[in-house]
Amino acid sequence: MRERNPRRTRSGGASRRRAAGLLLSCGIITIIVMFAPQLRSIWQLAGQIRELEAMSQRLEQRHRELEALERRYASDEMVEKLAREQLGMVRPGEKVIVPVIPEAAGGQ
Repeated sequence: MRERNPRRTRSGGASRRRAAGLLLSCGIITIIVMFAPQLRSIWQLAGQIRELEAMSQRLEQRHRELEALERRYASDEMVEKLAREQLGMVRPGEKVIVPVIPEAAGGQ
């Protein structure tokens, strides 16, 4: 029967482990290199989604504010107030009083 050299057994197993580790490392690096651009794109798209969702929330809030303003200005009271103040309109039978401002005395 042949005796085994303990050193050979250990060194042979260690070199196999080293080769397996090197192969595994190369495989991991290859996978990272292959998928890094896609992961970067996914990361950027996720950031854009977050920005667009925030913008959507701001726009929804602004839309609600504008709807409330529209309801306010569409009321009969507001329409009448704006017609009187900005357009000088009066109801039938009302009398309009127009203030007269005298001109400066420097022109005469």
